[in-house]
Amino acid sequence: MIIISKLFVVISLILILIPIPSSAYSKISDDFINLQKWTYWTKNQDPSCVPAIATYDGSTTIAQLHLRGDSCIILPGNTEGANLEFNNATGFGKYSIRMKTASAPLSDGLVNAFFIYSYRSQDDVSEIDFEMLSSEPEVVHNTIWTSQKNKVERKVNLVTGEVLMTRKCAIIGSGWNCRDLYNIPSKVSPLPNFNHTRNYYIYTFIWSRNSVKFYVSDDSGQKTTLWSYYDYRNIPYKPAKPTLELWHTNDWGQGINSPTNDVFVNYDWFSYTPN
Repeated sequence: MIIISKLFVVISLILILIPIPSSAYSKISDDFINLQKWTYWTKNQDPSCVPAIATYDGSTTIAQLHLRGDSCIILPGNTEGANLEFNNATGFGKYSIRMKTASAPLSDGLVNAFFIYSYRSQDDVSEIDFEMLSSEPEVVHNTIWTSQKNKVERKVNLVTGEVLMTRKCAIIGSGWNCRDLYNIPSKVSPLPNFNHTRNYYIYTFIWSRNSVKFYVSDDSGQKTTLWSYYDYRNIPYKPAKPTLELWHTNDWGQGINSPTNDVFVNYDWFSYTPN
């Protein structure tokens, strides 16, 4: 009986560690005619200061996340901003979004994000991120989190193609401890005149158990590989929800000011194809 019980525990642990196969998920294509597939949330005391809307920009339907700095004081922190979370979890596969980030003075601290997020407890969190700062319109940040205390990240200037940073970080004691990883390659193919606050681009990552690959492409079809990461020990494997986000930061990048105008990020379409 004891042997059977131990065998049951072992099998249960194995089943927990094995990710749900991508065949369990359906292909997604969303043109943001409305936001019914998404759940809006914020912890801002006045949600009207940080709304999410489906609208028409003159040529297509889009989703917009706003920070209404013209009528509200916008506090720092992602929970104070506007968030859209997809209603259903997804797994390994290809994720793409066409978006244009918020245009604002370079002194404003704004984070525009597209990522997948898995949360089961404070100690069981993972993410795969695209994040762009409006104060750095030529730069793209990619981060892979396997917990709130462990991440790997890369920063790339798309105008020059220079890989500015690749590192692995972990919280040790009371703070972050980071070590540089090899910038391989040290340069990527540049996208001439890249500016994510002025133009739409397609941001893509392909997630598998053993790798995460990040890409950016423009509307002409020119594509740049930002990062191909292969260390499975630092790659999430649990189902996650696609998430869109706009929030104010006062300690990341050269922009730290709270916006004093109505600023917004545009999302044109989102797609997901299971592996």
